[in-house]
Amino acid sequence: GDRARSVFTFRLPGWLKGCYIIGDSVLLSPRRYLIENIPNAQVNAAASRTPQQAFALLQAKVQKGDLPDVVVLCIGTNSITKEDFKYIEKSIEILPPGKRMVLVTPYNAKANDNWKSSAINRYELSIQNQYDYVTVVDWHKVASEDPSLYDKTDGVHFGGKKKTYEKYAQCINAGIKEAMSKPAKGKE
Repeated sequence: GDRARSVFTFRLPGWLKGCYIIGDSVLLSPRRYLIENIPNAQVNAAASRTPQQAFALLQAKVQKGDLPDVVVLCIGTNSITKEDFKYIEKSIEILPPGKRMVLVTPYNAKANDNWKSSAINRYELSIQNQYDYVTVVDWHKVASEDPSLYDKTDGVHFGGKKKTYEKYAQCINAGIKEAMSKPAKGKE
């Protein structure tokens, strides 16, 4: 039947062919919700996915030539090395002309400043004004300011928490909307 659309869904410009969201285990539970509430979204989520694996996925899609207008990277929870942010840098570099990227900062309630996911967080925030075609959604800040989003969870995943699904989708949609208001890569 007809599924009720989320109140957060907005009308995208007609020329947006969609978005490709790459995520780790954080996106496994809300995957269906995101597909239903983010217009034309393809969500590719896998447990324990690292920034390096996300880069490889993006590279494969770029080579196939079927990348939608916006790439959303929800990655960083499973950072292995202090240099993992370089794979996000490489992902930005291989983004084809005419495309845009949205980076969603990782959140882990237990993480301190020395955690590798915190290094990814800092890197993403540090480049938010460096590229016209890259938009940063600070999920870490949103989650830090509202502990109820992760109430009774492991502090990383929010499976089954409809309120958090809604907030997460709302943040990604806002990031896509902002990205679409700025020039694409290689365009003035």
